[in-house]
Amino acid sequence: MSNSQNCAGCKNSITNKDSLQCMQCKGKYDLDCANISPKNFRQMERKKEHWKCPECLSKLPKRGNSNTPVRGTTATIEGGTTLRTDSSTVSHVLKSGNPNVTVRSKVLNPPPLSETSNPVQGVENITINSYADILNDLKIYMKNLLHDEMDRVQKAIGSLTNSIKDKNSLIEQLEARVSILENLPPCDKPELKQGYKVCNECSHDTLFDLNPTNEIEIIATAMPKALYAYKIAATTTNPPAKRGNDAKCLANIEQWAFIS
Repeated sequence: MSNSQNCAGCKNSITNKDSLQCMQCKGKYDLDCANISPKNFRQMERKKEHWKCPECLSKLPKRGNSNTPVRGTTATIEGGTTLRTDSSTVSHVLKSGNPNVTVRSKVLNPPPLSETSNPVQGVENITINSYADILNDLKIYMKNLLHDEMDRVQKAIGSLTNSIKDKNSLIEQLEARVSILENLPPCDKPELKQGYKVCNECSHDTLFDLNPTNEIEIIATAMPKALYAYKIAATTTNPPAKRGNDAKCLANIEQWAFIS
């Protein structure tokens, strides 16, 4: 390779000191053909001594890595020199309008990454699907829980309704008994409050031996005692002439005792 002050890439003369010399072929390249910006050129320092031109780099054995971020393109210049440059270098050569350079291949822009190849997008899709599954499971759980709770409430309401019906039936029975007691034959209430009952048939006084609070309590609690006492008195002390009335009196007391 010639060691002249012309660029080995574009064959133009190098008018300033900003150039690089290949450590392998000793060819000099301006910064445009070397694809080096002035800022990077000033920061290279010792790396300039080990810099290799695109042509020498293209002759290196390939490592089979086709996923590099920037892939070079091949261009052929006059004299059969082949340069392997990236798209920015070829674009500069095309814009320069140098007739000595003939591009033998098109600059192929790397295809954009698809959405499915984006790892972040893939993670987002997985996260969204996971949230959807969790929400679906939560809806099913809440539906089953609500169904179970409604069953418990309905059973409790049914049990309470049956209990109320039983209480109502008991109240009706008590009201019927009170009505029967209220419809008993009239009696002398002052004497009844004192603990005595006068038989309607024989006018016998019957001692209940109670401290009553009301007429219903006297009748409900004292009739069995009165019936037992009157049976003894009717069979032992009453004369035979009064046995007919005694039978009626005993019947009245038995009726009251049965009601109570």
